[in-house]
Amino acid sequence: MLLFVIVLVGLEESNRRGAVDRSDIAGASQINLTGIRAFLAIAACVLPIALGFVIPAVTLALYAADNVNAVTQAKFAQLALNSLSLAIAAGVGVTLIAWVLAYVKRLRPSPLTHGLIRISTLGYALPGILLAVALLKPVGAFDHWLMGTWSGLTTPLLSGSLFLLLYAYVCRFLTVAYQSVDSGFAGISHDIDAAASTLGTTTGEMIRKIHFPLLRPSIFAACLLVFVDVMRELPATLILRPFNFDTLATQVYRLASDERLAEASGAALLIVTLGVLPVVLLQRAKAVGNRTE
Repeated sequence: MLLFVIVLVGLEESNRRGAVDRSDIAGASQINLTGIRAFLAIAACVLPIALGFVIPAVTLALYAADNVNAVTQAKFAQLALNSLSLAIAAGVGVTLIAWVLAYVKRLRPSPLTHGLIRISTLGYALPGILLAVALLKPVGAFDHWLMGTWSGLTTPLLSGSLFLLLYAYVCRFLTVAYQSVDSGFAGISHDIDAAASTLGTTTGEMIRKIHFPLLRPSIFAACLLVFVDVMRELPATLILRPFNFDTLATQVYRLASDERLAEASGAALLIVTLGVLPVVLLQRAKAVGNRTE
């Protein structure tokens, strides 16, 4: 599977070489529809939203309303806290690493840098279960070596830990954050850096006073995208999570596997809600940025 992904990425890179972005293409002419054509066009736009979101969301809400009690509310609160904690920690950590990679690429845009970054961002093309299984063997061997070396260590240090789970999220979702941050850096001219250096600005001041304000929308978008992906990530979380540590996604999977769909509806609806809110915030931030431009 990994070799297959590498081959596909290599083919994509070769196809992109020589490609030219065009922004001068003439806009399409507007077509005014009336009568049955207008109705069919509206139906074609509304039907996927209704079948794919509105009807399932309403069904989940009705199921959840019939299964609300004090016990489920307390349990869902803990599950939501676990999911939010993981998503926020992963969003901040992955975005920080993505910023470092994008900044290194900006300072040293060599083929070696590009190749190493390309390899480090392959994780998004891999299934989460494949990534989790690939981490278990070396981490298990390392824990076994530690327990044999340190006489006082009787339990695995990394296996089944939140650190390993967060590391898997970094490997899995680094591509999402990197593309957002790198596109933000692409919009900052190198002439700005040169002018700031000429005026005696240090590297730290340049990052804090110039790069960060200009990159704020891209960093915010990267955090939100990783947040949404982590909220709904199941395979890696299910395999690598600590013992007795559940998230909304693992709870939905467990209940749905037992065909307890009504009980799973509350957690599923909460995943949808927590996933939609960041998207709304991202769209609003994008709209504000377009107005300021």
